[in-house]
Amino acid sequence: MRYSFTEAEAASDESGKGDFFGGLHISLTYLDSEGYILLKNENILQKINDSKLLSDATVYYLAPKLQELLDWRILSISFEISEYNRIYEKFQNINLLLSYGHNLLWEKLEKLLREKGKLFPPKTIVDQFCTAKKYYQHLESINIEGINLTFFETKAEQKYLSCAISSIISRYLFLEEVDKLSKSLDYELPLGASSAVVRAFGVLHRKRGFKAEQYCKTHFKTLEEAKRLPSA
Repeated sequence: MRYSFTEAEAASDESGKGDFFGGLHISLTYLDSEGYILLKNENILQKINDSKLLSDATVYYLAPKLQELLDWRILSISFEISEYNRIYEKFQNINLLLSYGHNLLWEKLEKLLREKGKLFPPKTIVDQFCTAKKYYQHLESINIEGINLTFFETKAEQKYLSCAISSIISRYLFLEEVDKLSKSLDYELPLGASSAVVRAFGVLHRKRGFKAEQYCKTHFKTLEEAKRLPSA
């Protein structure tokens, strides 16, 4: 078994942070013994892994099954690209935006568990994008008292089952958004922020009615690089 499970846990992770096209999607998974048994009975545990280590096809296979099995135990928030750009313009800091988004889900989980008469899990994990100290400082800067969490760890999705599930759901939501954007343009948008992305922008920028803020993270340096291309 890739992941051990000994007590209730919850973890949050995001997808899309480093991608030029598409927005940001954050998910939180609460995993109790009942949820774990549901996964075990469906023989799905051995397929779960950090989404970065899975093919897109596997993510598309797993995510709907996990959502169906775990139901209310999975929470997500999506800042699709136009909304992402509006919020980033306000915050001007990606880690502040991430802290804000992750905390929204933790607040929602706390309220949900209270309504269900369940205890907040003893093990709470954020796949680390900044230190715990910085996380709470970011929240304090926008007058939010963050939910008290126990672990901020890098590569948490390779250590905790709940975080691996969150990574799969977030990746799935991100891929769905990029697919929707691609269809609206009749052009397959590349992922990441590589030279392929720069070339794609060069093609798209010439399309009538194309607005970068509806497809791209406009604060990325990639945008300025792409605009300098002769083809753009």
